[in-house]
Amino acid sequence: MPGLSRSTLFPLLLVTSWLLVTSYAWRIHATAAQSFSSNKVIPPVAKKARHEMEMFGDVRVDDYYWLRDDSHSNREILSYLKAENDYTNQSMSSVKQFEDQLYAEMVARTKEEVGISAPIRRGSYYYYERTLVGKDNKLHCRRLITNDASPPSVYDVMPTGPEAPTEHVILDENIRAQGHEYYYLGAFRPSPNNKLIAYAEDTKGDGIHTVYVIDADKGTAIGNPLKGVTSNIEWAGDDALVYITMDESHRYQKTSALDLKSAVRVVAEPTCAGEEAERQSISGGNLEAVRRAMIGIEAVAVALKDRRRECRGRAVSEMGVANDT
Repeated sequence: MPGLSRSTLFPLLLVTSWLLVTSYAWRIHATAAQSFSSNKVIPPVAKKARHEMEMFGDVRVDDYYWLRDDSHSNREILSYLKAENDYTNQSMSSVKQFEDQLYAEMVARTKEEVGISAPIRRGSYYYYERTLVGKDNKLHCRRLITNDASPPSVYDVMPTGPEAPTEHVILDENIRAQGHEYYYLGAFRPSPNNKLIAYAEDTKGDGIHTVYVIDADKGTAIGNPLKGVTSNIEWAGDDALVYITMDESHRYQKTSALDLKSAVRVVAEPTCAGEEAERQSISGGNLEAVRRAMIGIEAVAVALKDRRRECRGRAVSEMGVANDT
């Protein structure tokens, strides 16, 4: 541009660019506002219901505490949540076609293929996971090691092909997920002797699991399922299973060991009488089974850490000292 120096031209270009960007952003905002206004969607408004909670002499007020429902069965709450979802869907209806187009493009760029995890040798078997084209969940499989006399090595290779041992599908998550809107397998644990399989599944998405024990070869159920527990499960020997229950707030509460043969149950529950205080209750069975179960409890004792920390914090707060946990 003749007659304009570089020092004059640069600020002019900067101002022009700012005006163009501002104008474009305003048009986008106006279009979105017009689309939103044309839908005439009225957002739902949650009612207020005073709820007081007192702890350590302090009173807190939560006007929306009524929206908590751990059972997911309160009709009033479900109705309000449905209204919120309907409001979101109606508000975003103008971009629904673009969402579908964008999702289809991402799927088209993703190569879907049969996958297999790295096999893990456990005793006389290789355990691994496999995925199938068009399926959302995994298959948990194993193959027999024909020559298990050799010690495990990093150079072990699981044989495949027509001459390899037959693949055995122990658990198909796709079958377990049928009839559920949500499915997550939190744990899959073979017993040390490879005869039993313990697995934990969540079918609601709330982190509360149900633990099942099955025969590894036949797939038949062993005993009754453990409901309302976490996915933290470990074997304590070939027949004792360690698991952790939760309290009403979905926090770790009790660590238990159950012997599947003798029905011996050991429960260790930390209390607030002291950091290391634990209450143990034993019913039935023999001392050897109890000893094996206690080995499993020691293996998952770290799960009690949060509970003990809470106890320390509560004791400090009651003494009126700053909580530094």
